[in-house]
Amino acid sequence: MSQINILGPVGYNPTGEYDNTHKYDRLDVVYYEGSSYVALQESIGQLPTNTDYWDCIAGQKTISGTTVERPSDDLWIGLVYFDTTLGKPVWWDGTNWVDATGTQV
Repeated sequence: MSQINILGPVGYNPTGEYDNTHKYDRLDVVYYEGSSYVALQESIGQLPTNTDYWDCIAGQKTISGTTVERPSDDLWIGLVYFDTTLGKPVWWDGTNWVDATGTQV
């Protein structure tokens, strides 16, 4: 008689829009605030932005720090950086960091 091994999920499991009352299992994928996240472990009520429980797999990962700490390598047009010195997000336009009005900051 052959034995069947149960591996559990071996690929992503799309579950739709994030719901903070739903129990998510490892490899469940949710959509939250314009991005898709995959569960790294079981959770209930852990926001997809909590990197202990989730990893962003599509969309924008927002990085943050002071003006002086802004990245200077591996930049791409549309990269979002939350500037804690300015207290607002800024975007890389291919040449400069700009705010939501397009003003260089």
